[in-house]
Amino acid sequence: MRTITFAILFSILMVVPSYAMTGNKWLQFCNDEKSDFLMGMCFGYLVGVSNTTEMYNIRQFYAKEKGKEGLTAMPRYCKPQTVTDEQELKIVKKWLNEHPEELHEQLFVSYHFVMRETFPCTENTTP
Repeated sequence: MRTITFAILFSILMVVPSYAMTGNKWLQFCNDEKSDFLMGMCFGYLVGVSNTTEMYNIRQFYAKEKGKEGLTAMPRYCKPQTVTDEQELKIVKKWLNEHPEELHEQLFVSYHFVMRETFPCTENTTP
């Protein structure tokens, strides 16, 4: 009985809520230049969103080339490989500052809008 009680209690305590940062919270971290920790959160979160989105974006491109059905016809954006993380940080910050009506959205949602506006795909570009 103790083992079952412990297992149930342990399971309940291990549940961690899903967390997605809004553009508003992310900008607060990015604008706190006095705190290296918060600046690290700002940069690290963006790099995580970027890498995850990039993986999905490339998957879309190759699925299209292989004729896989059920996926979108085009990648969502075609960011040049020469774009650095630092440039991306500046681009996203600038876009959020120019679109305060979008600050309540989760950052990964806004990130898609930013990249699609900034780096749209054409017939001759690849992600």
